[in-house]
Amino acid sequence: MVEGAGGQTFVGIGGPGAFTSAPKGSVFAEFQVPTNSLLQGGKPNWFKTIGPNAKPSQLYMLQKQGGQLQPKVKNLTPVLKTK
Repeated sequence: MVEGAGGQTFVGIGGPGAFTSAPKGSVFAEFQVPTNSLLQGGKPNWFKTIGPNAKPSQLYMLQKQGGQLQPKVKNLTPVLKTK
């Protein structure tokens, strides 16, 4: 997985309906990553993965739950929607 700005890549669960708050230009695709590599986002169905440039507090939380930086993606679909 590619590291986003600030060391974070934002993901949501719940299908395209969870994609409404994404900024213009964002793409929607489905994939699988280990759940322990996801950190909770601002809403119940929002999550983020982090990379090595994330804040130390986020790196600590990921390490505490046994997750991995920039987790390997499985079962990636083609882009299903562009905002």
